[in-house]
Amino acid sequence: MGAFVYKLQPVLDQRIEKEDAARELLAAAQRTLDEARRREKKLETERDRIAAHLADARAHFLDVPAGGQIQASVLIERRERIDSLDDQRRNAEAAVMSQRMHVLDCEDEVEKSRQHLTDCTREGKVMEKHREKQQLKFVRDQEAREEALQEEIGNSLYAQQRQNS
Repeated sequence: MGAFVYKLQPVLDQRIEKEDAARELLAAAQRTLDEARRREKKLETERDRIAAHLADARAHFLDVPAGGQIQASVLIERRERIDSLDDQRRNAEAAVMSQRMHVLDCEDEVEKSRQHLTDCTREGKVMEKHREKQQLKFVRDQEAREEALQEEIGNSLYAQQRQNS
């Protein structure tokens, strides 16, 4: 009795390799997404820090020093500081929005990778099920041949007994 040989084993092996590669691709895409989200949080924190400094600078724009008078040069410096902080806030907001778009792109990539893995897994399961059916058919055929052989041996022995009697 020979051993079962699945004729499509090379194809099944390729499907398994393809599934493994898809799993690795998904993991890489997820790592990229996680890193993009961390960067987005960092940029949001920086933006919020700048916004807080800007709000503080605006709140204290007209604060009078202990001497009771404020000079025009001090107001000009404060105004320049507010303008600088406002520019920094706008740049930080633009960076956050740009990173948010990158995060969305990464999320799309993760979803595509997840769908690809699902498809590869499904293909592998179909091939594995086909292999199992072929193996079961092989075993049944072997059992039927063995049973037929046993019956033939039994008939031959019976025929010999009848001739000898």
